[in-house]
Amino acid sequence: MKKLLFAILILMLAFRAISQTFKNLNAALAQPHKVIVLDLSNQKINSLPPAVAEMRNLQKILLNDNAFTEFPSVIFKCQSLKVVQLNGNQIKTIPAGISSLVHLEELEIAFNQFTDIPEEIGQLERLIKLNVSHNLLNRLPQSMQNLKQLKILDLSYNQFRSFPLVIQSLPALSTLDVSFNKQLKADNLKENVFPSLRLLQAKSTSISAEETQKINTLIPDCLIVF
Repeated sequence: MKKLLFAILILMLAFRAISQTFKNLNAALAQPHKVIVLDLSNQKINSLPPAVAEMRNLQKILLNDNAFTEFPSVIFKCQSLKVVQLNGNQIKTIPAGISSLVHLEELEIAFNQFTDIPEEIGQLERLIKLNVSHNLLNRLPQSMQNLKQLKILDLSYNQFRSFPLVIQSLPALSTLDVSFNKQLKADNLKENVFPSLRLLQAKSTSISAEETQKINTLIPDCLIVF
């Protein structure tokens, strides 16, 4: 009997999870308070209606591979958000309003046209994963020193020439990808850098053999992939 009740409970939870995931915008707008996950990837959309702000329980929004040219700031009103994915669009700037997403844990904005990340990113103190690969970045804001819980950072395919100083002392950072920053060198690394780093991806950079030895000495417990 207990096994049967347990099986029924599992089925109910699975059904509930499915019912909270929407891949159709109109269906989601019709039941805004039920929307936990909104996946509108690959739908050729370039904007979101103001009514999305009514999705008070929205925790995860996927807008990958669409036609956005501006960051959909209406999602800043969805303050339960934990995951935002906007990979593969044509966005150039992030509004200061990003700071309102205080519960955000994952932000993925790869394959866009960003040249800068705003200082307000430093207010996302619960951020665990940040993917800004395949953009036009060559610097990071000083406020990123506040991202004490950041574990995964992808800076690959950008225009960095050195390791940004602001990330070198992040206490939780365990995975860093700087691959295909063609002019990146490691000449600015000092002692006591990257205290928790365990994986460094650094393919197709300008890091010399001498600098490679230096990295191995400075971060002995880190697997480095060149």
